[in-house]
Amino acid sequence: MVKLWNPVEENVRRRLFDVIIGKTGNFSRIWLLQAWLVKNLLFEKIRLRPTSNQIERLAELRKQALIRALTDILWRVTPGQKGPVRLIVPFPPEGDVEENQFYASWMFAQFESPLELRAAIEKHFDRVCRYGMVPFLSSMVFSRGPDRVHLEAAKDLLVDPTDEDCFQPLVNLIVTGRAVSNVFDSPRPCTEDDHPKRGRYGIIKRSPLGFMTSVELTNNFFAVGRNLKFPKYPIWVIHGDFHYSVLFCDEPRVIKEDPKGDTFYWYTVTAHRGVLLNRQYTVKLDIKQSLSKRSTKLDRNVTVLRDCMQIRWPKAKMNVEAMATERKIRRRDDFSENTTSSSSSFLF
Repeated sequence: MVKLWNPVEENVRRRLFDVIIGKTGNFSRIWLLQAWLVKNLLFEKIRLRPTSNQIERLAELRKQALIRALTDILWRVTPGQKGPVRLIVPFPPEGDVEENQFYASWMFAQFESPLELRAAIEKHFDRVCRYGMVPFLSSMVFSRGPDRVHLEAAKDLLVDPTDEDCFQPLVNLIVTGRAVSNVFDSPRPCTEDDHPKRGRYGIIKRSPLGFMTSVELTNNFFAVGRNLKFPKYPIWVIHGDFHYSVLFCDEPRVIKEDPKGDTFYWYTVTAHRGVLLNRQYTVKLDIKQSLSKRSTKLDRNVTVLRDCMQIRWPKAKMNVEAMATERKIRRRDDFSENTTSSSSSFLF
């Protein structure tokens, strides 16, 4: 079936930006999407096209996992997870274009099923990745409804217009599908269609992915509920000091039991002299293990991770065994000025 692509009218685009960032403009990538990518790589069966060598196979695996992750996020944000999804894809002319020309090239189509949506993302994969997070976040808000997102977020923005960091409503929108502004469990049973005030803007059910923050140690009034601490998959978004990273384990039992020598993996992005570094750590967690002295000397982000893990597993001790890789991504300055990005840097 051939989908009809319609232009995104200027008043619609401005309304989307009003909800997201409060103004028209670019904002940086959201590293939270890594969590959904990990979920698909670890726990979903992904069909791959025939490839000639291992390198092509890994590239195809990553592509298909990313397509499914984007599909999962967009479908989950629709009311009741019943659709439809309004996918926005830019079709700018070749060569250098001005900002107004870029936004004028936005087109959208409506999809009634995850299979339709996945096929569309795969067809336009290069464009979806090339133009980064601005059209994708706009697709999320457009699919859920700008007014609904604005109400759920307690009329707060999703992205800080000053430094382009994401606020908690955006974290919750990506992780749970609802843009509520808090992380505690809803104090009473609620459904997707209930007014946000009925659930006091809390998390209404167990999330597929988890969330932990070190703020719990310093703020007695801020506590993450069980719906986020005990997700369906052993994958957590870690927050601390205005920084987000991803922690995961391939053993689901760590959700309900204390770890016993289990290996976790932690992906984080840190800045060093204006350059962003992708760091991947291997972490051991055991109820009988003593805390590694080295872990306190690495950097502040490791301390944040340790605090979060001790909140979640108070009897366990963390040991950072090794830093697996460290890869230069790109200079920080490149994020704010350029509206385009390569598919390889969309998430990593």
